[in-house]
Amino acid sequence: VAPLREGRGTVYTVTHIDVPGTSRDAALRSMKPFIDQSRNDRGNLRFDLVHQKDRTNHFTAIEAWADQKSGDDHQLTQHTRTFRREITPLLGALYDQRWYRPL
Repeated sequence: VAPLREGRGTVYTVTHIDVPGTSRDAALRSMKPFIDQSRNDRGNLRFDLVHQKDRTNHFTAIEAWADQKSGDDHQLTQHTRTFRREITPLLGALYDQRWYRPL
């Protein structure tokens, strides 16, 4: 994992993606290419996917973007739209995405 190159305009996105246990493998099949493609988007500093230690069907995507525009542009890419279309029917809870700025 590369060191973070945080700047004054850096924004972070934390997204909780919870799926039923029976949908875990299908969700991972959608998440893997999405994350790989997102890491190549302009302005992406970091894009990690983690899961809860004892509930491996509860995922959190942690993203860092050079600025708000890069994060916004990422939301409009084809791979983001494809991922959202694929993951939505698998969700066991609302898709919870939050944006943060460093203090």
